[in-house]
Amino acid sequence: MPTDAPQPLLTRSVEVDGARVRYDVRGDGPRDVLLVHGFRAHHLWWHRVVPALVGDFRVIEVDLSGHGDSDHRASYDAALWAAELLAVLEDAGSAGAVIAGHSMGGRVAVSAAARTANVSGLVLFDTKFWPPTATRRLRELNSEAPKVHPARDAIMSRFRMSPPQPDLPAGVRRVLADYAVRETEGGWTWKYDHRGLSPLAGDDILADLARLTVPVRFAYGTRSRLVDGEVADLVRRSTTSAVEVERIQGGHHHVILDSPAACARVILDGERAR
Repeated sequence: MPTDAPQPLLTRSVEVDGARVRYDVRGDGPRDVLLVHGFRAHHLWWHRVVPALVGDFRVIEVDLSGHGDSDHRASYDAALWAAELLAVLEDAGSAGAVIAGHSMGGRVAVSAAARTANVSGLVLFDTKFWPPTATRRLRELNSEAPKVHPARDAIMSRFRMSPPQPDLPAGVRRVLADYAVRETEGGWTWKYDHRGLSPLAGDDILADLARLTVPVRFAYGTRSRLVDGEVADLVRRSTTSAVEVERIQGGHHHVILDSPAACARVILDGERAR
């Protein structure tokens, strides 16, 4: 069952291009699944899904560089984050893993799978893709130093979901916010890198989709503000891989938080069908 109790920190790490990338492995199932969080998020976005997976999988959780407790870099791109996922899989002794990604994490998962034969499938949750040359309405990246808040409770009270959606149970919000902040000189700030995180919205992601050779399960929330059937159709048109689409009733963009049982089922059913 999903749990909102305090979660253990990531205990393993691997160095990729000079940055330490934090990860961990939970469960002892016969198959591996690597869970990838989205833009400015961290691995605990998956904390409500993990309990339903650990009996069937070795669950590999990761903080991409620039997020959570992993190191920051001078710049970020799809190829670099993909290299981090592949390094984590190698360090964890994983062969033939499924990669499940949420939002931007789905685009990172696509880039990783396009670069290796060591992945057996992809599961993409509410992952936005744009047609070639389309206008992308994305938040401007902040190059300024992050704002420092005087107290931990003050910054945690400002934690919000982006894009906004109906509030989650207080325990869920607390788990996410608790891990998202760090102490710094003069107070508290967010862990994610404010300087140059990329949301990965370029046409290179579509090129990676076209290179896929593994099956894809594409799931989105019926109340999502970012993803709909048109995006699912774009994914189908952009790859020769088999694509199975699932609509998660009532789910919003952060579907892995508001509909964890349905998301776990999408992952489990995909593997049971192999």
